[in-house]
Amino acid sequence: MVRIVGDPRVVRCFTNPPADDTQQRTLVVLPGAMAGILSAAALRALVRAGCVPRERLSVVGISAGAGNAVGWATHNAHLTPDVYCHLANRFFTLRWGEDLLQLRYLARYLEECIGERAVRTAPAAIYSAVTDMNGACRLVDIRTVAHPFEAVFASTFVPAPFLGTAHLPRIGRVVDGGCGFDLVQLAIRLRPRYLLVLGSRPLQRELPWYERVPYPWWVRAWLYQYPRAVREGAATIDERISRALTRLSEARRIRFCGIFPEGSEAVAPFEWRSGVLASAAARYEDAVGELIASV
Repeated sequence: MVRIVGDPRVVRCFTNPPADDTQQRTLVVLPGAMAGILSAAALRALVRAGCVPRERLSVVGISAGAGNAVGWATHNAHLTPDVYCHLANRFFTLRWGEDLLQLRYLARYLEECIGERAVRTAPAAIYSAVTDMNGACRLVDIRTVAHPFEAVFASTFVPAPFLGTAHLPRIGRVVDGGCGFDLVQLAIRLRPRYLLVLGSRPLQRELPWYERVPYPWWVRAWLYQYPRAVREGAATIDERISRALTRLSEARRIRFCGIFPEGSEAVAPFEWRSGVLASAAARYEDAVGELIASV
């Protein structure tokens, strides 16, 4: 059910930190589109075990992980798996061409459920990752920007023909944070002592063959309207995660752990059947809960 990369004892540093500990901790929630329901379920399991927002704990959400991160940081982790089921149910009522990926609707819905004030007053620092037109990852401090849920929308803005880009003040045109993020660079920038990474998709070696082989080439062709750096970033997301996990496992100054679903538990990025999503989330939440109890 669950794959562990790095040191599983790091999980205890998030669920049961010493009262007098001043070490910086960072939680990173990776992309996955509708598979993001699995990292949302993992966050709910972590909350049950005591991993709640606090000072000296920052969270970075990338693409679908941005909404999950905001939910966790505002004490609303119990809501986020249900958001995916809500989107799936709504998908079949949409007219052709009407925000089919529901990215704009997702940002509005999260704002209605959570509210801007909860984001502004969150005890933990919240960042969303976006990708600029040079293919570089930019971190946005969601608590301090003018429109917090616009930063969530920008991080989830999947590049596709005729969709164009999102826009953020002081950054300009941006797309989905998954196209440019680098886990190692995030760790260098935020300098945590403890780093916990939550994946929504299996590790690269466990992905189906059609995602490992033809998918990168298809993405490069599909995103012909975007700069080459953006196309390459979108095509190599899983490869970059795999390389970064290897480097983080060998790091000396950071204690690192990654939690990922097994290949058999994979949820398709564009799975719109709410029953499939709900059952997968329930199984994965239980599995992560068992893992936490065992470390």
